[in-house]
Amino acid sequence: MVLVERASAVVTALGEGDAAARVAGFGHEIERVASFVGRQAVELDAARLAAAKLGADNQRLTDENQQMRALLQAILEAVEADRRRTAEAMDGLAAQMRRLGSLVGCNIDERSASGRQAAL
Repeated sequence: MVLVERASAVVTALGEGDAAARVAGFGHEIERVASFVGRQAVELDAARLAAAKLGADNQRLTDENQQMRALLQAILEAVEADRRRTAEAMDGLAAQMRRLGSLVGCNIDERSASGRQAAL
């Protein structure tokens, strides 16, 4: 606002007349531009804050995404490991049933020993 004060001082020094009116108009224009620049500075600060917040939000979401991917990968690996253990256990039970069947004189085929039956 130093510029506005200087323009006002010039208007006062010139007194009344055409020159004073032109300087007064110039001072008014300076005030209008200064006000506009002030609003732009406020908007720029707000935009910078919003951009910083968006950057922080983006980083947080990226981190959460990575955590979710790691969790999903761990779940998939656990499900696959459980499937393998179940299949191995079923195969072991089938083998034991076949051995038991041979001990008692029954013929237990692979399908019935593993619990897998043909579709009706």
